[in-house]
Amino acid sequence: MAKAMATEKLDQLFEFVDSQHGNPGDLSAYGPEIEEMTDSEVESLLAELYTRLAIKEKQNETGLAAISKLVFVSLIKRAKTQVGCMQASPDHEQIVLQHLRSIYPRLDAESEMRHYLLAWLAMIGTENSLAVFNDFVINDPPMHSRGIVVAFQPLFSDRAPIAALAFPRLLEGLQHVHFGAPILDLANFLTRGGLVVEHPATCRSAALCAMLQSLTNHLGRIESGNFPRDASPTEISDKLEQSVALVVSLCDALALIGQEAAIPKLRDAMELKHRRIQVEAAAALCRLGDKASKDKLFELLDEPVTRLRVIQYAEELGLADEIDDQFKTDDKRAESQLALWLSQPSQMGFAPSEVAVIDRRTLFWPGYNDAVECYLVEFKFRSPSGVYRNVGITGPLTFVFSADLTGLSRFDQYAAFAGWHAAHEDILEIPYQRACVAYRNACDTRLREIADQGYQHVEPLLFGLFFGEHILVASARKVSESGQVIADGQQVFWFSQCSEEAPVCGELAYCIYKGRRLLTHFNPQLDENVEAAE
Repeated sequence: MAKAMATEKLDQLFEFVDSQHGNPGDLSAYGPEIEEMTDSEVESLLAELYTRLAIKEKQNETGLAAISKLVFVSLIKRAKTQVGCMQASPDHEQIVLQHLRSIYPRLDAESEMRHYLLAWLAMIGTENSLAVFNDFVINDPPMHSRGIVVAFQPLFSDRAPIAALAFPRLLEGLQHVHFGAPILDLANFLTRGGLVVEHPATCRSAALCAMLQSLTNHLGRIESGNFPRDASPTEISDKLEQSVALVVSLCDALALIGQEAAIPKLRDAMELKHRRIQVEAAAALCRLGDKASKDKLFELLDEPVTRLRVIQYAEELGLADEIDDQFKTDDKRAESQLALWLSQPSQMGFAPSEVAVIDRRTLFWPGYNDAVECYLVEFKFRSPSGVYRNVGITGPLTFVFSADLTGLSRFDQYAAFAGWHAAHEDILEIPYQRACVAYRNACDTRLREIADQGYQHVEPLLFGLFFGEHILVASARKVSESGQVIADGQQVFWFSQCSEEAPVCGELAYCIYKGRRLLTHFNPQLDENVEAAE
């Protein structure tokens, strides 16, 4: 019966791509079915997926992409719970690898699906699966660089002991700049963990030195304003990001190899303006015995975005006792964590001009059994056009909203992050257009509650289910002010938009509402401070 049910659900799954249009919607219900499949069912699933991909011009491409991602993500989870499963069934392994060799070229080079397929190969964790992994990375790598971490992540976890099997051949992938950093990072990781006798790239140390020098020269030209001709800003940004990541990995690799011939090249790299590169080059020089570079390394403690990494390297190099205690406080660590998060390419892409902890509290936080230290950190970005400031959080999570939180009370700032972070099966948000059909009476009741309070121009946005209660979120006007309003059957709450440039939207208002209720439930001492601004 279970197998019949699995087959029936998979038939329903692929019905989405039989149509030429439409969004497949929520596919999460099919994930557990795939995770529970037998080996033969997995083989059939891959065969069907290949068939669909082979005629994808006649399929719903949106649905096909969504289903492909679901399949690979679910099979990654399946492999994660079945350590060594492929070793126990070599025939199944061979069939699966044959299917993947057929499927991979059918996936667009820019598609994130290639990264998930590579991640499954890495998670399988056999010599044969890693050989196929190498083939794809070396001969036909994904061109979408942002998902590379997905492809390599399993090799940095419990599959690390077998990751050494990917070397030395994986080093051939260094020809692809966007794959250079993760390949060297893996080699560095294996070396630090003592999982290899010597650094896998030792035999290529001379080539790594030449690569570092070339990239340093390239970045130096960009820093001086000499950008590549005919390149768009996006292309320049992507290439810069890839080059910086590779320089960072090269510095670490050459230091772990012990390549003293790299010292002049590392000194050149340390002269670049990029602070992350300065840290990596200085730390590498310290590891190679260049004592003068220690001063440069410790100078970078003053920069929040590099402080944590400097401390990490100082501990690794036996220099931790020489760090001034002022840089080791919890507040300094919190500031550094937020600065580092903001500097990531997926966020602002560069470090803030200023960061400072503005509030610190020990709170019981959604998702945690014990109380945790929470830090609100204000940051500023200065530019010729002015100053941008906002508030982020570190501690239970590190995060910043795009909306301006500076006009909120301290409690509501915490509440916004707590509500966003909270995850529970009894907390759910539904777009109003869907909810007004399934929960029509509840929606009408909440709208009347809002209207009775005199709000005007009410536009419903979200319908929330909060531990059995029905919540309505809407945009509205209060006299001459625009904002968000929330009705829960007991009370109607008003949220001013605070900032015209980055206003509080309906989603954020609901996060604040949820966070208020959760934090006051677990931290009753905060009740009196709900509206207290500082």
